[in-house]
Amino acid sequence: MGAALGVELTRVLEMAGTGVTALFIGGLLPSAHVAAYGRFFDPWGFVGNARLLKFLNSLGLSAEGIGEREKQMMMKAFRHDVRAYYRYFAWFTGKGGRKLSAPVYTVLGETDRLTRHNEKGRKRRGWADISKAPAAVGKLAGANHYFTKTHANELADFLTQSLGLKAQDPVVRS
Repeated sequence: MGAALGVELTRVLEMAGTGVTALFIGGLLPSAHVAAYGRFFDPWGFVGNARLLKFLNSLGLSAEGIGEREKQMMMKAFRHDVRAYYRYFAWFTGKGGRKLSAPVYTVLGETDRLTRHNEKGRKRRGWADISKAPAAVGKLAGANHYFTKTHANELADFLTQSLGLKAQDPVVRS
C-alpha cells in the first residue's frame, strides 16, 4: 500500500529530474505475476472484517482501545488500499511505469508471516520489474510485520547503514 505510493512518488520525482538516492519499502515484497492478475485481484474479498482484523493483529497491528466504528473504517480503508496496490503495480509492470533509477531497499520483520518464506527467489527478483538498480533486502531480528514502533532503533540503523551514513550524520542535506 505504501509501496505503491513510494514507487509512484519516486517515479514522478525522477521524471521531473530530481535525483532520488533510494526508495525504502517496509514489510513487502513484489507480488509474482501482478501484471497478469493485479487489475482484478482482491486477496481479502471473501474474508470477513473480524477474521481480517484478527489476522492483522497476529502480524502486530494493535487495535487496542479503538472503537468498533473505527475498526470497521480501518478494514474498509485496508481493503481499498490493497486493491489499489495491486492495480497500481499491474499498471506499472504492464505498460505504464518507467523503471526507477533509484535502488529499492526492502526491510522485513524476521517473524513476519507475509514475507518470511519469500525473501529469496522470484519474489525478490520482482523488484527488477520496478527498478534498474540492484535491490537489497534486510531483516529486523524478532520483528513482525508492523515493526516501526517496536523496532524503531533497528530500523533507523538499517536506513542509515544502507545509505552509508553514520548515526550522527544529518539526514537532510542542502
